[in-house]
Amino acid sequence: MRARTLPLLAVLALAGCGEGPTTRERAHAFTVTLDDYLFRPQNISAPGGALRLTAVNHGRLGHTLRIRVNDKVVLAFMAIPPGQRRTRSFHLRKGSYTMFCAIGNHEELGMRGTLTVR
Repeated sequence: MRARTLPLLAVLALAGCGEGPTTRERAHAFTVTLDDYLFRPQNISAPGGALRLTAVNHGRLGHTLRIRVNDKVVLAFMAIPPGQRRTRSFHLRKGSYTMFCAIGNHEELGMRGTLTVR
């Protein structure tokens, strides 16, 4: 029984790797959930103009949410404690931006995603 379980666990682990589907937001306000080493949704497409982002930490650890383009941070939420939320309004030009957690190696562990402003 154990010999069958290990290959199945390997397949399930690999299925979680890589980019997830893109969530297409119609409204100018949207939410990103921060969990321990995961953003949900991981990929967001939002309309241009004034945007309002709410970051909610459902993890057991504190996390940040930062947005960068070409290594320049254009929006930064400071550490958000577990169970807390923060909301910010901002403007971004059309383009592709990287969302990430700036604490320790959280980005490398999977706390990253893409925000596309259309």
